[in-house]
Amino acid sequence: MAFDAVYGSAGWLLRELDDEGITFMGEVRCDQHLFLQDPTPSVPRRTSTMGRPPSLLRTEARAITVSEWLKAQPASAWRRIVLRGGEKGLITIEALSARVWLWDGQEDHARRWHLFMRREIDRPDTVQFALSNAKADTSLHQLASMQAARFWIEHAFREAKDCLGMAQHQVRKWNGWHHHMALVMLAMSFLLKEQLAHRVAVKDLTLSDLVFAIDALLPHRAHDPDSVAELIAERHQRRQSARESAYRKQNAALLNPSAE
Repeated sequence: MAFDAVYGSAGWLLRELDDEGITFMGEVRCDQHLFLQDPTPSVPRRTSTMGRPPSLLRTEARAITVSEWLKAQPASAWRRIVLRGGEKGLITIEALSARVWLWDGQEDHARRWHLFMRREIDRPDTVQFALSNAKADTSLHQLASMQAARFWIEHAFREAKDCLGMAQHQVRKWNGWHHHMALVMLAMSFLLKEQLAHRVAVKDLTLSDLVFAIDALLPHRAHDPDSVAELIAERHQRRQSARESAYRKQNAALLNPSAE
């Protein structure tokens, strides 16, 4: 499970997911506090006979923010990772991770999770922070893959907006909004099933291709099925040519970095 900082900054949510045994990768903000050592919270000993005895948990450990921890890391600590191939070449990032403790000030123990950081090669000043309760021996590459999974979530939303009008609603009440979203989800489910059914016969078939085919064939049949197939094949050929061009440029830059 991967989610953005809106949910990742909700500590109660992370703790409940952890209690349920659900592995997560939640992005957090730069002011997220953590401990580099186990804070071992405890109730302080009573030092005076005056007043009530202490009852709240305390720790003598100092918490720091993730941005403070990052500033203390040398440039050599970053590791370069190739995530996957993309439309414009190999997607490569730099990543950094550490095992840290988090304590909410109430639980009788702190939780030890992974702190993961990611930055783009061409944007080293833009860093994304995330926390994960993955197993202690999870590799940096596995953590990077978990964090990168959010791309596909955002991609699904983008396709729903571009192809199915997810954001094109004008309603005043929740019922209307729910009806609109339900129809979008039904349409999305239908298109995904069609995409899976034809993924072997038509390589790189996208939701946009399917919407184009439906629009061309129904209800007026402006094109016959063969011509639609030819048009989609042309679209795929242009996309493949653009992909190959991007990879050639990337390889040339790697072989001759001084030419940039």
